[in-house]
Amino acid sequence: MTGVVPPGSVLLDPADTATAAWAIREAIRALAVAGQPAPVRLLALASTLSAAAAATASAARTDPEAAAGSDADVEVVPVSEAAELLGLSESRVRQLIAGGDLPARRAGRRLLLVDRAAAAALAASRTSEGA
Repeated sequence: MTGVVPPGSVLLDPADTATAAWAIREAIRALAVAGQPAPVRLLALASTLSAAAAATASAARTDPEAAAGSDADVEVVPVSEAAELLGLSESRVRQLIAGGDLPARRAGRRLLLVDRAAAAALAASRTSEGA
């Protein structure tokens, strides 16, 4: 990135922007469930981060290398491909991700991308345990 960052600004990796937007939306939902209003500044931050994440996702569709972020050297695959690699259902792969047993990151609202090397290592360990 070039240029001067204005004082008080924070730079976020594109993946971190989407994650931060999600976390803030979840906090707003939790407040709503508890019957408490969300602070206006929190709502504004959620909106700003969501817009930035959407712009990043749009750039990724036109230039995947530009939006790859700091983990551009990590090869990722969709959950469906990870499930095939592991010989598991997509649902089970999502459970492994949720439990922290399989590294993954979000690309958009629904798509999870799994670290291919981690999936291969898990597949190898499952094979050796079964042997």
